[in-house]
Amino acid sequence: MGEPEQLFKVIFDLPKRSPTWPPYATEGLWAERVGVDTVRLRNVPFYARGVAFRDTVRVRVDLEREKLVFVERVAESGYSTVRLIVDDAAVAVVEAVLDAADCWWEIDNTGLLWAVGVPPEVDYAALRQELLRLRVEAGIDLEEGVLGGGHRRSDVG
Repeated sequence: MGEPEQLFKVIFDLPKRSPTWPPYATEGLWAERVGVDTVRLRNVPFYARGVAFRDTVRVRVDLEREKLVFVERVAESGYSTVRLIVDDAAVAVVEAVLDAADCWWEIDNTGLLWAVGVPPEVDYAALRQELLRLRVEAGIDLEEGVLGGGHRRSDVG
């Protein structure tokens, strides 16, 4: 039996984009250590912008908070982070679209905010078109937190 995986929380300070958003000052993401001051993210961010699942980021120790704190992204994984606002009426159709695209997601404690991990091999242009269709037909909302390199190069216009 192998050693248990050691994961660490990395704190991302969240700048206010409006008086009520984001609703928190920080977000903690799980990560695995890959270097002296670098870690690989192990979950999809709900609020932090500019990072995705499996990205490698530089961290520093914040002695005052006794936490590892995000400094910068040093290597992208190719994954994209997409956030959705989904009400109960749209859950089944959104799940079907994400399942068909081989994406995975986490849902926050309100049940409304979804953090979606889009793997590098997914045709993001096609997925985006489906999500934009659902924006009109099912009333979901969509935000791209960060697009992986292959997804930026795809026809997403």
